[in-house]
Amino acid sequence: MRKPKYIAVCICAFLMLIFSGCGGGTELASKWKSGDVVSDWKGDAWKSSFTEKSKVFLKAQNDNESLNVCICTEDRGLKAQFLGALGQSFTIWLYTEGNEDKKAGIRFPVENTFGMQAPGAGREPVDIVAALSDFKSRLNNFVVVDKDGVTVPGYDKKGIALKAEQIEDKFVFELEVPLKPKDAKKITIALETSDPPARKKDKDSAGGNFGGAPSGPGTGSPQVGSGGGGFGGHGGGHMRGGGGKNRGGSERFEVSFDVILAENTPVLK
Repeated sequence: MRKPKYIAVCICAFLMLIFSGCGGGTELASKWKSGDVVSDWKGDAWKSSFTEKSKVFLKAQNDNESLNVCICTEDRGLKAQFLGALGQSFTIWLYTEGNEDKKAGIRFPVENTFGMQAPGAGREPVDIVAALSDFKSRLNNFVVVDKDGVTVPGYDKKGIALKAEQIEDKFVFELEVPLKPKDAKKITIALETSDPPARKKDKDSAGGNFGGAPSGPGTGSPQVGSGGGGFGGHGGGHMRGGGGKNRGGSERFEVSFDVILAENTPVLK
């Protein structure tokens, strides 16, 4: 008579293990816009105003019109991955609270030839300076993708602003997207790189699906928090909250942050 109870306990433990690995991102509070996201990068003082997870630092500020996000990492392996120097695309996913099934992403496809292996795997270390220069030259070649990673043709990129810099030993990436905060209090921002070329090739040969039928054309300018999940409500899906097994190598990387939007508080006179 005890066997069914034992099985039930095992099933519950298994489900708890699954859902504990699929939780939300690390929470951080956005600040009301008051100028540059970061004014001083000297030393380590800047870290106190950022939220860190899996070697990625993130800070955000917003007003009623747009959301500005600053992403930073000092990890050499992650720099190479985000810049596409290891043959991996880099995607920034955004969706509003309660709309995980309606997300959209800004993807930077792989367009360079800096190599397909991680430093130390039989090749010279990646030249981060050269990789950054290449990345900046194609910064505006990004595409908007739906929840399945399929490019949304004809999407209006108006209102999306991007900037990438190397400051001392830090890779700094800034993103600005249009915002309608009246319909959203929390926005999840998830960073993800694709599988490294060798692993993707294995998945493709095993019948993995990395595409699908193209989505219909987007309408209007992308906006976060406009009643849908990502840009204007396109797409769907779920993003895991952890950083995966990767900590700055050539493995697939993903990490997410839940940004609590700031509200403009009137100053008493």
